[in-house]
Amino acid sequence: MLRMFIVISLLSSCASNHRAPSSINELSLSQLIEEIQNTFVTHDLDQMDCKNSYDSLNTRLLNLINDATFLESKDQAVIDREIKATFYARIAIKEKIKDFSVQADCYKSVAAIFTGLRYVEDYLLEIRMNLTSSSPVDYVALKGEFPYLLINPKYSSDFRSFEDLKSGDIVLSRVNNYFSNGLTRIQDHNYQFSNLSFVYKDPITLEIFTTEAHVEMGSVVAPLMSHLERLNSREAVLRYTDSGIAQLASKTILDRAKELQNDRKTIPYDIFMSYKDQEYFPILKSKNSEFMTFTPGDIQLDPRFELVAEWRNPKKMEESRIKDFILSKIFERMESESYKINANLVNDAEAKTLWSLRRLPIVKAMLAKGFPINMSAKQIQLFIALESIGDVLYKKVERASLKYERAMTPNEINTVLDGFFEQDYETFIRYQQGLGVKKPLFHLLFHFIVLHVS
Repeated sequence: MLRMFIVISLLSSCASNHRAPSSINELSLSQLIEEIQNTFVTHDLDQMDCKNSYDSLNTRLLNLINDATFLESKDQAVIDREIKATFYARIAIKEKIKDFSVQADCYKSVAAIFTGLRYVEDYLLEIRMNLTSSSPVDYVALKGEFPYLLINPKYSSDFRSFEDLKSGDIVLSRVNNYFSNGLTRIQDHNYQFSNLSFVYKDPITLEIFTTEAHVEMGSVVAPLMSHLERLNSREAVLRYTDSGIAQLASKTILDRAKELQNDRKTIPYDIFMSYKDQEYFPILKSKNSEFMTFTPGDIQLDPRFELVAEWRNPKKMEESRIKDFILSKIFERMESESYKINANLVNDAEAKTLWSLRRLPIVKAMLAKGFPINMSAKQIQLFIALESIGDVLYKKVERASLKYERAMTPNEINTVLDGFFEQDYETFIRYQQGLGVKKPLFHLLFHFIVLHVS
């Protein structure tokens, strides 16, 4: 809840069967996967036991990917087994959670394991593709082959690419900016998805559309190709267990969004998560006027939705991972040291110019047609301030990564970030005291003072 308070304040003022393991690391991962899947069986009635067990397993999982030897090149067959094992483990967790009443603390720990297993797959994918001589020059979202397209065996005959999407399917995706990804972290879960799209497939033309909420302007209906052309780093397809309800929901939201679009309006993106505008959210009124917040990542463990497939762009895995850790470090400083973003230092005209360069093509196209902007000037300034802070931190980690012949471990990334924070802070203090002309690289925008962005 502390994280949720921080974000809203700123906006008001982010296994399956396999052969015997052939290495110590594969053995460790195999054992971990088995223990992870067995946890629901052994702690079915004890929520605190569930939490403690998953927290311990997650620590061991992180220790594994912090071991540089795990990230070194190894046999391709071994990597393929490990990728499948982690993916199947996540499917198994989703299946077991259907019959298990997970409370908040335990759920958070299960979600962390889900995230950890996906990071393991990311690392393994990068190693695997480096061993492949026939990697694609360009990757197309939700299309391709193993190991960057993983398909649930249950749907292996029904889903091969985005062309097999059905009305009612949910597509989770990861866009490239810090602002959208930061909003998804308000519930203290380090989710790896920032956006959610409803899929609708016209029964006559078979053309596929998505309805998706964009921070900049709200919910927009667009052909699926507009979504695919964004070049996201990862995508996941989920399918509701009742196809009839799923299709009805998809058609309903598509019709509502299109009706507004015809009048150059959209359902606003609820940046403040207030749910108070009954013009757009008439059915969300509750008896006690209290609401649950929802972010795209929440749905990945919802037992009513089955995981159909996941796709990654191997070329963007390292960038995506580094940005995840940068966001985590920014939130960590907010929570532990009361850091705030001083968006007031961002010039309004400059912010609008930079923001226009970072907009998604679909957003640019809609705004060109006269659709209203969903963000205030102050929110645009905050958007650019966060992007600027993230860009500086990313460049520092990127430079540090050049000395490695493999992907950096989470500990190595965090060590670089912590060192840079301390270094830039010292420069900030000297600059504030007039002891030097050198400006800090990001502490003028991000430091521990009380600021209000409205």
